Amino acid sequence: MEHGRPEKSWLLLVFIALFVISSCKEGEGQNTNQTPVSKTPAGNITEITLERSVCFGQCPAYKVILRQNRPATYIGEAYVPLIGTYEAANASCYVCNFAELATSLEVQGFFELKEVYHENLVDDTNITVSVIRNGEKKTVTSRDSRSPIELWGIAMTIDGFVSKIHKWNKVSSQRLSAQ
Repeated sequence: MEHGRPEKSWLLLVFIALFVISSCKEGEGQNTNQTPVSKTPAGNITEITLERSVCFGQCPAYKVILRQNRPATYIGEAYVPLIGTYEAANASCYVCNFAELATSLEVQGFFELKEVYHENLVDDTNITVSVIRNGEKKTVTSRDSRSPIELWGIAMTIDGFVSKIHKWNKVSSQRLSAQ
């Protein structure tokens, strides 16, 4: 690894993956009529966005916006199962805990990452992660799979969180124009 800490980085990634998986397992078998308890996220994070954009191949292109106390929004563009704009249905994820996700991003060092990695590359996996904390937005963009493992761990954590949302409702174009 170019940062000289491969063992530490991989251990951190494995720890985060286990953390996400274990938090999902805890919710299995719970009564689905209960509303999940909302916790205040660390550092007052109110919004987390992950965007993967097109490449010259078949890279999945989508954007997901997760907000504290609001339904998630998913916008599928290409090479993904859902094309169009969707909103998470009410009560569609009882094991999703925004506060835990926010804490996880802080633990993985999101706020220590540079804003841009490998900006001159044209065709590689493109990801952008944005987080609003204390009213200020930080965005990290990578155009290269050789970016720090912390960034890829963060993207995987967000994808894991989104994969637990089991029902998406298509948003009508009328509703989109009103927003």
